Amino acid sequence: MKKIIAALAALFTMTSVSRADITDGAFGINQIFDVQYSWSGTTLNAWNFISPYDSSMQHLSGCTATSCTLGTGEYFKFFNSTTVPGTYGLALYNADGTVKQVLHNTGTITAIGPDAIFYLGSGFFGNVITPSAGYTYGEAATFTSMVTTVTSTDITSYTWASTTPLADGQTAGGGTTTPTITGATSSITRTTSAATGTPVVTTQTTTGTTTRNTSVTYGTPTVTSVNSDAATRSAKTIDVTRTTTTTTRTPVTTTHVDKTPVSTVTTTTTPTVTTVTETPVTTITMSDGTTTTQNGTPVVTTYTSYTAVNQTTVSNTIETTVVNTTDTAVSSSNSTKSASALATKHAIASRNMNLFVVDALGTKDGVWATPTARYTQTVGNYRLGGIAGGYQSTIDNNTFGFAGYFEMGESKDFLNSSTDQKSYGVSVYALSKQDYVWLRAAFGASQSEYKTVTSIPEFALINSSRLKQNNFYADITAYTPSSYGGFRPLAGVVVNDSTISSASEYGSLLLSTLPTEDSKIKAMPYVGSRFEIDEDVAAELRVLQSPDFKTVVSTRGMVKKEIYDGIYLDISAGFDKGISVDYNNAVGKAGVKFKF
Repeated sequence: MKKIIAALAALFTMTSVSRADITDGAFGINQIFDVQYSWSGTTLNAWNFISPYDSSMQHLSGCTATSCTLGTGEYFKFFNSTTVPGTYGLALYNADGTVKQVLHNTGTITAIGPDAIFYLGSGFFGNVITPSAGYTYGEAATFTSMVTTVTSTDITSYTWASTTPLADGQTAGGGTTTPTITGATSSITRTTSAATGTPVVTTQTTTGTTTRNTSVTYGTPTVTSVNSDAATRSAKTIDVTRTTTTTTRTPVTTTHVDKTPVSTVTTTTTPTVTTVTETPVTTITMSDGTTTTQNGTPVVTTYTSYTAVNQTTVSNTIETTVVNTTDTAVSSSNSTKSASALATKHAIASRNMNLFVVDALGTKDGVWATPTARYTQTVGNYRLGGIAGGYQSTIDNNTFGFAGYFEMGESKDFLNSSTDQKSYGVSVYALSKQDYVWLRAAFGASQSEYKTVTSIPEFALINSSRLKQNNFYADITAYTPSSYGGFRPLAGVVVNDSTISSASEYGSLLLSTLPTEDSKIKAMPYVGSRFEIDEDVAAELRVLQSPDFKTVVSTRGMVKKEIYDGIYLDISAGFDKGISVDYNNAVGKAGVKFKF
Protein backbone atom coordinates (compact mmCIF):
# COMPACT_ATOMS: atom_id res chain seq x y z
CA MET A 1 0.00 0.00 0.00
CA LYS A 2 2.83 2.48 0.79
CA LYS A 3 4.36 1.87 -2.63
CA ILE A 4 1.02 2.57 -4.34
CA ILE A 5 0.56 5.84 -2.42
CA ALA A 6 4.14 6.98 -3.22
CA ALA A 7 3.72 6.20 -6.91
CA LEU A 8 0.42 8.03 -7.11
CA ALA A 9 1.84 11.04 -5.25
CA ALA A 10 4.64 11.27 -7.81
CA LEU A 11 2.05 10.97 -10.61
CA PHE A 12 0.03 13.95 -9.31
CA THR A 13 2.98 16.22 -8.43
CA MET A 14 3.53 19.19 -10.84
CA THR A 15 6.52 21.49 -11.13
CA SER A 16 5.74 24.93 -9.71
CA VAL A 17 6.95 28.24 -11.15
CA SER A 18 8.94 30.47 -8.81
CA ARG A 19 10.52 33.86 -8.97
CA ALA A 20 14.21 33.86 -9.88
CA ASP A 21 16.95 36.09 -11.28
CA ILE A 22 16.82 36.72 -15.03
CA THR A 23 20.09 34.76 -15.36
CA ASP A 24 18.45 31.56 -13.99
CA GLY A 25 16.26 30.90 -17.03
CA ALA A 26 17.39 28.67 -19.91
CA PHE A 27 15.75 28.95 -23.32
CA GLY A 28 16.16 27.20 -26.65
CA ILE A 29 16.57 28.15 -30.31
CA ASN A 30 12.75 28.30 -30.70
CA GLN A 31 12.54 30.98 -27.96
CA ILE A 32 14.99 33.66 -29.19
CA PHE A 33 14.56 35.67 -32.38
CA ASP A 34 15.77 38.80 -34.14
CA VAL A 35 12.47 40.51 -35.08
CA GLN A 36 10.73 43.44 -36.70
CA TYR A 37 8.52 45.09 -34.08
CA SER A 38 6.26 47.95 -33.04
CA TRP A 39 4.72 49.12 -29.75
CA SER A 40 1.11 49.92 -28.88
CA GLY A 41 1.17 51.09 -25.27
CA THR A 42 2.40 48.06 -23.29
CA THR A 43 1.70 45.66 -26.15
CA LEU A 44 4.65 44.45 -28.24
CA ASN A 45 3.84 43.43 -31.82
CA ALA A 46 6.65 41.33 -33.33
CA TRP A 47 6.96 39.70 -36.74
CA ASN A 48 9.46 38.28 -39.26
CA PHE A 49 11.11 35.97 -36.68
CA ILE A 50 14.68 35.05 -37.76
CA SER A 51 17.67 33.55 -35.96
CA PRO A 52 19.62 35.96 -33.71
CA TYR A 53 22.78 37.88 -34.62
CA ASP A 54 25.96 38.11 -32.54
CA SER A 55 27.86 41.38 -31.92
CA SER A 56 29.67 40.97 -35.28
CA MET A 57 26.28 40.86 -37.08
CA GLN A 58 26.76 37.16 -37.83
CA HIS A 59 24.31 34.29 -37.20
CA LEU A 60 25.45 31.36 -35.06
CA SER A 61 27.94 29.02 -36.71
CA GLY A 62 26.10 26.74 -39.12
CA CYS A 63 22.93 28.85 -38.98
CA THR A 64 21.20 31.11 -41.47
CA ALA A 65 18.44 33.68 -40.94
CA THR A 66 15.70 31.03 -41.29
CA SER A 67 17.44 27.79 -40.33
CA CYS A 68 19.27 26.84 -37.14
CA THR A 69 19.73 23.63 -35.16
CA LEU A 70 21.50 23.38 -31.80
CA GLY A 71 23.48 20.43 -30.53
CA THR A 72 21.91 18.01 -28.05
CA GLY A 73 21.20 19.74 -24.73
CA GLU A 74 22.48 23.17 -25.84
CA TYR A 75 20.62 26.24 -24.59
CA PHE A 76 20.81 30.04 -24.21
CA LYS A 77 21.12 32.02 -20.96
CA PHE A 78 21.75 35.57 -19.81
CA PHE A 79 24.85 36.27 -17.70
CA ASN A 80 26.06 39.22 -15.66
CA SER A 81 28.34 41.27 -17.93
CA THR A 82 31.97 41.60 -16.83
CA THR A 83 32.84 44.13 -19.53
CA VAL A 84 30.06 46.57 -18.61
CA PRO A 85 28.98 45.77 -15.02
CA GLY A 86 25.27 46.25 -14.39
CA THR A 87 24.35 45.01 -17.87
CA TYR A 88 23.65 41.49 -19.16
CA GLY A 89 25.46 39.39 -21.73
CA LEU A 90 23.92 36.59 -23.80
CA ALA A 91 25.62 33.25 -24.55
CA LEU A 92 25.00 29.78 -25.98
CA TYR A 93 25.86 26.98 -23.51
CA ASN A 94 26.77 23.32 -23.95
CA ALA A 95 24.72 20.63 -22.26
CA ASP A 96 27.35 20.44 -19.47
CA GLY A 97 26.90 24.15 -18.65
CA THR A 98 30.10 25.41 -20.30
CA VAL A 99 29.97 28.42 -22.62
CA LYS A 100 29.99 27.47 -26.31
CA GLN A 101 29.67 30.94 -27.86
CA VAL A 102 29.15 34.47 -26.51
CA LEU A 103 26.70 36.39 -28.71
CA HIS A 104 26.92 39.67 -26.75
CA ASN A 105 29.24 40.61 -23.88
CA THR A 106 26.87 43.39 -22.83
CA GLY A 107 23.26 44.34 -23.40
CA THR A 108 20.20 45.83 -21.76
CA ILE A 109 16.72 44.48 -21.04
CA THR A 110 14.47 47.29 -22.23
CA ALA A 111 11.08 45.62 -21.76
CA ILE A 112 9.88 42.57 -19.81
CA GLY A 113 6.64 40.65 -19.46
CA PRO A 114 5.28 37.20 -18.56
CA ASP A 115 5.52 35.96 -22.17
CA ALA A 116 8.38 38.01 -23.64
CA ILE A 117 11.69 39.70 -22.80
CA PHE A 118 13.00 42.42 -25.15
CA TYR A 119 16.82 42.38 -25.09
CA LEU A 120 19.07 44.94 -26.86
CA GLY A 121 22.44 43.22 -27.40
CA SER A 122 25.65 45.26 -27.84
CA GLY A 123 23.52 48.43 -27.89
CA PHE A 124 22.06 47.62 -31.32
CA PHE A 125 20.66 44.12 -31.89
CA GLY A 126 17.00 43.78 -30.78
CA ASN A 127 15.96 40.27 -29.72
CA VAL A 128 12.68 38.86 -28.37
CA ILE A 129 12.94 35.94 -25.89
CA THR A 130 9.66 33.99 -25.33
CA PRO A 131 9.79 32.18 -21.94
CA SER A 132 6.26 30.71 -22.12
CA ALA A 133 6.13 29.28 -25.65
CA GLY A 134 8.23 28.07 -28.58
CA TYR A 135 7.93 29.56 -32.08
CA THR A 136 9.51 29.03 -35.49
CA TYR A 137 11.09 31.25 -38.13
CA GLY A 138 8.86 33.57 -40.14
CA GLU A 139 6.15 33.67 -37.41
CA ALA A 140 4.64 36.71 -35.72
CA ALA A 141 3.24 37.19 -32.22
CA THR A 142 1.69 39.80 -29.92
CA PHE A 143 2.81 40.10 -26.27
CA THR A 144 0.71 42.03 -23.79
CA SER A 145 1.31 43.38 -20.26
CA MET A 146 4.91 44.38 -21.09
CA VAL A 147 6.80 46.56 -18.59
CA THR A 148 8.68 49.14 -20.64
CA THR A 149 10.38 50.89 -17.71
CA VAL A 150 12.45 48.01 -16.36
CA THR A 151 13.81 48.15 -12.80
CA SER A 152 16.45 45.96 -11.19
CA THR A 153 13.68 44.29 -9.14
CA ASP A 154 11.90 43.33 -12.37
CA ILE A 155 15.08 41.58 -13.50
CA THR A 156 16.24 39.94 -10.27
CA SER A 157 12.77 38.58 -9.33
CA TYR A 158 11.47 37.64 -12.75
CA THR A 159 8.92 34.80 -12.91
CA TRP A 160 10.07 32.36 -15.58
CA ALA A 161 7.11 30.52 -17.15
CA SER A 162 9.56 27.70 -17.89
CA THR A 163 13.23 27.47 -16.91
CA THR A 164 13.90 24.76 -19.48
CA PRO A 165 13.96 25.19 -23.29
CA LEU A 166 10.69 24.80 -25.21
CA ALA A 167 10.29 23.42 -28.72
CA ASP A 168 8.26 24.97 -31.55
CA GLY A 169 4.58 24.95 -30.54
CA GLN A 170 5.35 23.85 -26.98
CA THR A 171 4.01 25.96 -24.08
CA ALA A 172 4.98 26.15 -20.41
CA GLY A 173 2.91 24.39 -17.68
CA GLY A 174 0.41 26.25 -15.53
CA GLY A 175 2.23 25.70 -12.24
CA THR A 176 -0.90 25.32 -9.92
CA THR A 177 -0.85 23.40 -6.60
CA THR A 178 -1.98 19.77 -6.83
CA PRO A 179 -4.00 18.11 -3.98
CA THR A 180 -2.07 15.43 -2.05
CA ILE A 181 -3.05 11.81 -1.38
CA THR A 182 -4.28 11.07 2.16
CA GLY A 183 -5.25 7.36 1.83
CA ALA A 184 -6.03 4.38 -0.43
CA THR A 185 -8.01 1.08 -0.16
CA SER A 186 -7.74 -2.00 -2.35
CA SER A 187 -10.29 -4.66 -3.48
CA ILE A 188 -10.72 -7.28 -6.24
CA THR A 189 -13.67 -7.58 -8.63
CA ARG A 190 -14.31 -10.98 -10.17
CA THR A 191 -16.47 -11.72 -13.27
CA THR A 192 -17.14 -15.03 -15.02
CA SER A 193 -18.44 -15.50 -18.56
CA ALA A 194 -18.80 -18.23 -21.12
CA ALA A 195 -19.02 -17.42 -24.84
CA THR A 196 -17.74 -18.16 -28.23
CA GLY A 197 -14.54 -16.24 -28.49
CA THR A 198 -13.12 -14.20 -31.33
CA PRO A 199 -11.65 -16.37 -34.05
CA VAL A 200 -7.87 -16.46 -34.09
CA VAL A 201 -6.35 -16.31 -37.53
CA THR A 202 -2.82 -17.50 -38.02
CA THR A 203 -0.92 -17.52 -41.27
CA GLN A 204 2.12 -19.28 -42.54
CA THR A 205 3.61 -17.47 -45.49
CA THR A 206 6.12 -18.60 -48.07
CA THR A 207 7.73 -15.70 -49.94
CA GLY A 208 9.16 -15.99 -53.43
CA THR A 209 11.89 -13.94 -55.15
CA THR A 210 11.22 -10.18 -55.27
CA THR A 211 11.67 -8.27 -58.52
CA ARG A 212 12.21 -4.47 -58.50
CA ASN A 213 11.55 -1.78 -61.10
CA THR A 214 13.11 1.64 -60.41
CA SER A 215 12.42 5.00 -62.06
CA VAL A 216 14.19 8.33 -61.36
CA THR A 217 12.69 11.78 -62.00
CA TYR A 218 14.76 14.99 -61.77
CA GLY A 219 13.12 18.29 -60.81
CA THR A 220 14.10 21.82 -61.77
CA PRO A 221 17.53 22.77 -60.39
CA THR A 222 17.87 25.89 -58.24
CA VAL A 223 21.11 27.82 -58.36
CA THR A 224 22.29 30.24 -55.65
CA SER A 225 25.50 32.25 -55.59
CA VAL A 226 27.16 33.89 -52.58
CA ASN A 227 30.02 36.38 -52.84
CA SER A 228 32.60 37.01 -50.13
CA ASP A 229 35.34 39.63 -50.38
CA ALA A 230 38.73 39.75 -48.64
CA ALA A 231 41.45 42.35 -48.99
CA THR A 232 45.23 42.17 -48.67
CA ARG A 233 47.42 45.25 -48.66
CA SER A 234 50.86 45.59 -50.20
CA ALA A 235 53.11 48.63 -50.18
CA LYS A 236 51.36 50.11 -53.22
CA THR A 237 47.98 48.41 -53.76
CA ILE A 238 44.87 47.07 -52.09
CA ASP A 239 44.14 43.66 -53.60
CA VAL A 240 40.54 42.46 -53.19
CA THR A 241 39.79 38.79 -53.87
CA ARG A 242 36.13 37.93 -54.47
CA THR A 243 35.18 34.30 -53.91
CA THR A 244 31.91 33.33 -55.60
CA THR A 245 30.39 30.11 -54.26
CA THR A 246 27.71 28.64 -56.51
CA THR A 247 25.39 25.94 -55.15
CA THR A 248 23.16 23.94 -57.52
CA ARG A 249 20.40 21.88 -55.88
CA THR A 250 18.44 19.41 -58.01
CA PRO A 251 15.41 17.59 -56.49
CA VAL A 252 15.46 13.84 -57.25
CA THR A 253 12.44 11.54 -56.92
CA THR A 254 13.30 7.81 -56.98
CA THR A 255 10.37 5.38 -57.23
CA HIS A 256 10.90 1.66 -56.44
CA VAL A 257 8.16 -0.88 -57.30
CA ASP A 258 8.80 -4.26 -55.64
CA LYS A 259 6.76 -7.34 -56.75
CA THR A 260 6.90 -10.39 -54.44
CA PRO A 261 4.94 -13.66 -54.95
CA VAL A 262 3.43 -14.89 -51.64
CA SER A 263 1.84 -18.28 -50.79
CA THR A 264 -0.24 -18.06 -47.60
CA VAL A 265 -1.82 -20.83 -45.53
CA THR A 266 -4.48 -19.29 -43.29
CA THR A 267 -5.70 -21.17 -40.23
CA THR A 268 -8.85 -19.82 -38.57
CA THR A 269 -9.35 -21.10 -35.03
CA THR A 270 -12.63 -20.26 -33.33
CA PRO A 271 -12.49 -20.67 -29.55
CA THR A 272 -15.32 -21.34 -27.17
CA VAL A 273 -14.19 -19.57 -24.07
CA THR A 274 -15.05 -19.74 -20.41
CA THR A 275 -13.48 -16.70 -18.81
CA VAL A 276 -12.81 -15.76 -15.18
CA THR A 277 -11.64 -12.13 -14.78
CA GLU A 278 -10.12 -10.81 -11.52
CA THR A 279 -9.57 -7.01 -11.50
CA PRO A 280 -7.69 -5.27 -8.64
CA VAL A 281 -9.36 -1.92 -7.74
CA THR A 282 -7.64 0.93 -5.77
CA THR A 283 -9.76 3.77 -4.31
CA ILE A 284 -7.65 6.93 -3.62
CA THR A 285 -8.73 9.64 -1.14
CA MET A 286 -7.28 13.17 -1.78
CA SER A 287 -6.61 16.00 0.68
CA ASP A 288 -9.55 17.98 -0.77
CA GLY A 289 -12.00 15.16 0.01
CA THR A 290 -12.34 13.86 -3.54
CA THR A 291 -11.80 10.19 -4.45
CA THR A 292 -10.67 8.50 -7.60
CA THR A 293 -10.73 4.86 -8.60
CA GLN A 294 -7.97 3.15 -10.54
CA ASN A 295 -8.21 -0.36 -11.91
CA GLY A 296 -5.17 -2.57 -11.98
CA THR A 297 -4.31 -5.09 -14.65
CA PRO A 298 -7.05 -7.72 -14.90
CA VAL A 299 -6.00 -11.35 -14.45
CA VAL A 300 -7.94 -13.46 -16.92
CA THR A 301 -8.21 -17.26 -16.72
CA THR A 302 -9.80 -18.97 -19.70
CA TYR A 303 -10.87 -22.47 -20.56
CA THR A 304 -11.06 -22.84 -24.33
CA SER A 305 -12.04 -25.38 -26.96
CA TYR A 306 -11.12 -24.74 -30.61
CA THR A 307 -12.49 -25.37 -34.12
CA ALA A 308 -9.77 -24.93 -36.85
CA VAL A 309 -10.26 -24.30 -40.64
CA ASN A 310 -7.28 -24.09 -43.10
CA GLN A 311 -7.26 -22.11 -46.43
CA THR A 312 -4.40 -21.72 -48.94
CA THR A 313 -4.06 -18.64 -51.24
CA VAL A 314 -1.42 -17.42 -53.67
CA SER A 315 -0.98 -13.66 -54.36
CA ASN A 316 1.55 -11.04 -55.38
CA THR A 317 2.64 -8.30 -53.01
CA ILE A 318 3.26 -4.94 -54.69
CA GLU A 319 5.20 -2.38 -52.66
CA THR A 320 5.92 1.11 -53.97
CA THR A 321 8.59 3.22 -52.26
CA VAL A 322 9.16 6.89 -53.13
CA VAL A 323 12.41 8.49 -51.98
CA ASN A 324 12.87 12.24 -52.32
CA THR A 325 16.45 13.47 -52.21
CA THR A 326 18.43 16.46 -53.42
CA ASP A 327 21.60 16.38 -55.49
CA THR A 328 23.83 19.25 -54.39
CA ALA A 329 26.80 20.50 -56.37
CA VAL A 330 29.00 23.28 -55.01
CA SER A 331 31.63 25.16 -57.00
CA SER A 332 33.63 28.28 -56.28
CA SER A 333 35.70 30.72 -58.27
CA ASN A 334 38.08 33.50 -57.30
CA SER A 335 38.73 36.84 -58.97
CA THR A 336 41.20 39.46 -57.77
CA LYS A 337 41.08 43.17 -58.59
CA SER A 338 43.32 45.93 -57.28
CA ALA A 339 43.27 49.63 -56.43
CA SER A 340 46.05 52.00 -55.45
CA ALA A 341 46.63 52.46 -51.71
CA LEU A 342 48.80 55.56 -52.18
CA ALA A 343 46.61 58.36 -53.62
CA THR A 344 45.94 59.97 -50.23
CA LYS A 345 49.23 58.96 -48.62
CA HIS A 346 51.39 60.45 -51.38
CA ALA A 347 49.23 63.59 -51.58
CA ILE A 348 49.99 64.21 -47.87
CA ALA A 349 53.67 63.31 -48.31
CA SER A 350 53.96 65.63 -51.35
CA ARG A 351 52.43 68.49 -49.33
CA ASN A 352 55.00 67.87 -46.56
CA MET A 353 57.77 68.02 -49.20
CA ASN A 354 56.46 71.28 -50.73
CA LEU A 355 55.85 73.57 -47.77
CA PHE A 356 55.30 77.25 -48.66
CA VAL A 357 58.59 79.09 -48.02
CA VAL A 358 59.76 82.37 -49.66
CA ASP A 359 63.39 82.68 -50.83
CA ALA A 360 64.40 85.97 -49.21
CA LEU A 361 67.73 86.04 -51.11
CA GLY A 362 65.96 85.78 -54.46
CA THR A 363 63.07 88.16 -53.74
CA LYS A 364 63.07 91.90 -54.37
CA ASP A 365 61.68 94.24 -51.72
CA GLY A 366 58.11 95.38 -52.22
CA VAL A 367 54.69 93.91 -52.84
CA TRP A 368 54.51 90.89 -55.12
CA ALA A 369 51.97 88.45 -56.52
CA THR A 370 52.50 85.40 -58.72
CA PRO A 371 50.63 82.37 -60.05
CA THR A 372 52.10 79.01 -59.01
CA ALA A 373 52.19 75.52 -60.51
CA ARG A 374 53.33 72.14 -59.24
CA TYR A 375 53.55 68.70 -60.89
CA THR A 376 54.41 65.75 -58.64
CA GLN A 377 54.92 62.20 -59.91
CA THR A 378 55.09 59.10 -57.70
CA VAL A 379 53.23 55.92 -58.76
CA GLY A 380 50.66 58.37 -60.14
CA ASN A 381 50.86 62.13 -60.44
CA TYR A 382 49.38 65.34 -59.04
CA ARG A 383 48.74 68.58 -60.95
CA LEU A 384 48.19 71.72 -58.87
CA GLY A 385 47.89 75.40 -59.61
CA GLY A 386 47.37 78.47 -57.46
CA ILE A 387 48.43 81.95 -56.53
CA ALA A 388 50.85 83.44 -53.99
CA GLY A 389 51.59 86.95 -52.85
CA GLY A 390 53.38 88.90 -50.15
CA TYR A 391 55.50 91.83 -49.03
CA GLN A 392 59.24 92.12 -48.26
CA SER A 393 61.40 94.92 -46.83
CA THR A 394 65.15 95.24 -46.06
CA ILE A 395 66.65 97.46 -43.40
CA ASP A 396 70.47 97.51 -43.34
CA ASN A 397 71.48 93.83 -43.47
CA ASN A 398 68.16 92.48 -42.20
CA THR A 399 65.25 91.44 -44.44
CA PHE A 400 61.71 90.77 -43.25
CA GLY A 401 58.65 89.55 -45.13
CA PHE A 402 55.34 87.78 -45.03
CA ALA A 403 53.40 85.90 -47.71
CA GLY A 404 50.35 83.72 -48.33
CA TYR A 405 49.22 81.22 -50.94
CA PHE A 406 46.28 79.18 -52.22
CA GLU A 407 46.43 76.19 -54.58
CA MET A 408 44.24 73.33 -55.70
CA GLY A 409 44.45 70.34 -58.03
CA GLU A 410 43.84 66.65 -58.56
CA SER A 411 45.60 63.34 -59.01
CA LYS A 412 45.95 61.27 -62.17
CA ASP A 413 47.01 57.71 -63.08
CA PHE A 414 46.52 56.10 -59.65
CA LEU A 415 44.97 52.65 -60.16
CA ASN A 416 41.19 52.95 -59.49
CA SER A 417 41.82 55.88 -57.11
CA SER A 418 41.74 59.67 -57.41
CA THR A 419 42.31 62.57 -55.02
CA ASP A 420 41.14 66.17 -55.21
CA GLN A 421 43.00 68.59 -52.95
CA LYS A 422 43.22 72.22 -52.02
CA SER A 423 45.62 74.04 -49.69
CA TYR A 424 46.17 77.51 -48.30
CA GLY A 425 48.58 79.01 -45.78
CA VAL A 426 50.77 81.88 -44.62
CA SER A 427 54.48 82.30 -43.88
CA VAL A 428 56.66 84.93 -42.18
CA TYR A 429 60.40 85.03 -42.71
CA ALA A 430 63.58 86.95 -41.95
CA LEU A 431 67.13 87.07 -43.34
CA SER A 432 70.09 88.46 -41.42
CA LYS A 433 73.46 88.93 -43.17
CA GLN A 434 76.26 88.99 -40.62
CA ASP A 435 80.00 88.91 -41.16
CA TYR A 436 80.27 85.42 -39.77
CA VAL A 437 77.10 83.85 -41.17
CA TRP A 438 73.97 84.54 -43.20
CA LEU A 439 70.97 83.16 -41.39
CA ARG A 440 67.46 82.78 -42.85
CA ALA A 441 64.45 81.65 -40.80
CA ALA A 442 60.88 81.03 -42.03
CA PHE A 443 57.81 80.00 -40.08
CA GLY A 444 54.54 78.92 -41.65
CA ALA A 445 51.13 77.35 -41.16
CA SER A 446 48.87 75.74 -43.73
CA GLN A 447 45.71 73.68 -44.01
CA SER A 448 45.02 71.14 -46.75
CA GLU A 449 41.87 69.22 -47.59
CA TYR A 450 41.88 65.90 -49.50
CA LYS A 451 38.91 64.10 -51.05
CA THR A 452 39.74 60.59 -52.25
CA VAL A 453 37.54 58.09 -54.11
CA THR A 454 38.81 54.51 -54.41
CA SER A 455 36.74 51.91 -56.21
CA ILE A 456 36.72 48.49 -57.85
CA PRO A 457 33.87 48.77 -60.38
CA GLU A 458 33.93 45.07 -61.25
CA PHE A 459 32.90 44.24 -57.65
CA ALA A 460 30.70 47.34 -57.13
CA LEU A 461 32.95 48.39 -54.23
CA ILE A 462 33.67 52.05 -53.48
CA ASN A 463 35.17 54.07 -50.64
CA SER A 464 35.00 57.85 -50.36
CA SER A 465 37.08 59.66 -47.74
CA ARG A 466 37.70 63.24 -46.70
CA LEU A 467 40.43 64.51 -44.36
CA LYS A 468 42.04 67.76 -43.33
CA GLN A 469 45.76 68.21 -42.65
CA ASN A 470 47.32 71.04 -40.63
CA ASN A 471 51.04 71.87 -41.01
CA PHE A 472 53.03 74.05 -38.66
CA TYR A 473 56.64 74.28 -39.79
CA ALA A 474 59.94 76.08 -39.55
CA ASP A 475 62.76 76.26 -42.13
CA ILE A 476 66.17 77.39 -40.78
CA THR A 477 69.06 77.87 -43.26
CA ALA A 478 72.64 79.00 -42.64
CA TYR A 479 74.78 80.34 -45.54
CA THR A 480 78.47 81.12 -45.52
CA PRO A 481 79.00 84.90 -45.66
CA SER A 482 81.43 84.47 -48.57
CA SER A 483 81.02 82.68 -51.88
CA TYR A 484 83.70 80.50 -53.47
CA GLY A 485 83.90 80.77 -57.22
CA GLY A 486 80.31 81.98 -57.18
CA PHE A 487 79.13 79.11 -54.94
CA ARG A 488 77.82 79.81 -51.44
CA PRO A 489 77.57 76.64 -49.26
CA LEU A 490 74.47 76.20 -47.13
CA ALA A 491 72.99 73.83 -44.54
CA GLY A 492 69.64 73.75 -42.81
CA VAL A 493 66.69 71.82 -41.52
CA VAL A 494 62.92 71.86 -41.98
CA VAL A 495 60.88 70.86 -38.90
CA ASN A 496 57.26 70.05 -39.75
CA ASP A 497 54.37 69.19 -37.42
CA SER A 498 51.81 67.46 -39.68
CA THR A 499 48.45 66.75 -38.00
CA ILE A 500 45.30 65.10 -39.34
CA SER A 501 42.65 67.35 -37.79
CA SER A 502 39.62 65.48 -39.11
CA ALA A 503 38.92 62.37 -41.18
CA SER A 504 35.77 60.60 -42.35
CA GLU A 505 34.85 57.94 -44.88
CA TYR A 506 31.91 55.93 -46.11
CA GLY A 507 31.54 52.88 -48.30
CA SER A 508 33.59 49.68 -48.24
CA LEU A 509 36.25 49.63 -45.50
CA LEU A 510 38.19 47.13 -47.60
CA LEU A 511 39.25 50.09 -49.77
CA SER A 512 40.03 52.53 -46.95
CA THR A 513 43.02 54.81 -47.67
CA LEU A 514 42.89 56.95 -44.52
CA PRO A 515 46.29 57.34 -42.81
CA THR A 516 46.93 55.38 -39.63
CA GLU A 517 48.87 58.22 -37.93
CA ASP A 518 47.01 61.32 -36.69
CA SER A 519 50.06 63.47 -35.95
CA LYS A 520 53.78 63.37 -36.49
CA ILE A 521 56.65 65.83 -36.10
CA LYS A 522 59.55 65.16 -38.45
CA ALA A 523 62.71 66.91 -39.49
CA MET A 524 64.24 67.14 -42.98
CA PRO A 525 67.93 68.14 -42.79
CA TYR A 526 69.62 69.36 -45.97
CA VAL A 527 72.94 70.65 -47.34
CA GLY A 528 73.75 72.34 -50.62
CA SER A 529 75.09 75.37 -52.38
CA ARG A 530 73.75 78.58 -53.91
CA PHE A 531 75.28 79.81 -57.19
CA GLU A 532 74.86 83.53 -57.84
CA ILE A 533 75.62 84.79 -61.33
CA ASP A 534 74.57 88.31 -60.30
CA GLU A 535 71.93 89.82 -58.03
CA ASP A 536 69.20 89.02 -60.58
CA VAL A 537 70.12 85.43 -61.57
CA ALA A 538 70.77 82.60 -59.11
CA ALA A 539 70.38 78.86 -58.70
CA GLU A 540 70.33 76.64 -55.63
CA LEU A 541 71.06 72.92 -55.22
CA ARG A 542 70.07 70.99 -52.11
CA VAL A 543 70.32 67.36 -51.02
CA LEU A 544 67.79 66.64 -48.30
CA GLN A 545 66.60 63.63 -46.32
CA SER A 546 62.78 63.15 -46.45
CA PRO A 547 60.88 60.85 -44.04
CA ASP A 548 58.62 59.78 -46.94
CA PHE A 549 60.84 59.88 -50.05
CA LYS A 550 64.29 59.22 -48.52
CA THR A 551 67.17 61.07 -50.22
CA VAL A 552 65.95 63.81 -52.60
CA VAL A 553 68.00 66.11 -54.82
CA SER A 554 66.35 69.52 -55.21
CA THR A 555 67.22 72.31 -57.66
CA ARG A 556 65.79 75.83 -57.96
CA GLY A 557 66.51 78.63 -60.46
CA MET A 558 65.51 82.29 -59.98
CA VAL A 559 65.51 85.22 -62.46
CA LYS A 560 64.54 88.79 -61.53
CA LYS A 561 64.26 91.43 -64.26
CA GLU A 562 63.33 95.08 -63.80
CA ILE A 563 60.83 95.82 -66.56
CA TYR A 564 59.92 99.34 -65.40
CA ASP A 565 61.12 101.65 -62.71
CA GLY A 566 60.45 99.81 -59.41
CA ILE A 567 58.53 96.99 -61.15
CA TYR A 568 60.20 93.57 -61.47
CA LEU A 569 59.33 90.38 -63.33
CA ASP A 570 60.11 87.42 -61.06
CA ILE A 571 60.40 83.92 -62.57
CA SER A 572 61.46 80.80 -60.67
CA ALA A 573 61.37 77.08 -61.44
CA GLY A 574 62.64 73.91 -59.85
CA PHE A 575 62.83 70.14 -60.01
CA ASP A 576 63.16 67.48 -57.29
CA LYS A 577 64.26 63.89 -57.81
CA GLY A 578 64.08 60.95 -55.39
CA ILE A 579 67.28 58.90 -55.49
CA SER A 580 65.94 55.53 -54.25
CA VAL A 581 62.17 55.93 -54.58
CA ASP A 582 59.79 56.95 -57.35
CA TYR A 583 59.44 60.71 -56.68
CA ASN A 584 59.70 63.52 -59.23
CA ASN A 585 58.48 67.05 -58.54
CA ALA A 586 58.42 70.15 -60.74
CA VAL A 587 57.46 73.63 -59.49
CA GLY A 588 57.28 77.06 -61.05
CA LYS A 589 55.94 80.58 -60.67
CA ALA A 590 56.06 83.82 -62.63
CA GLY A 591 54.88 87.11 -61.14
CA VAL A 592 55.36 90.84 -60.68
CA LYS A 593 56.94 92.71 -57.75
CA PHE A 594 56.44 96.39 -56.94
CA LYS A 595 59.15 98.13 -54.91
CA PHE A 596 58.05 100.77 -52.44
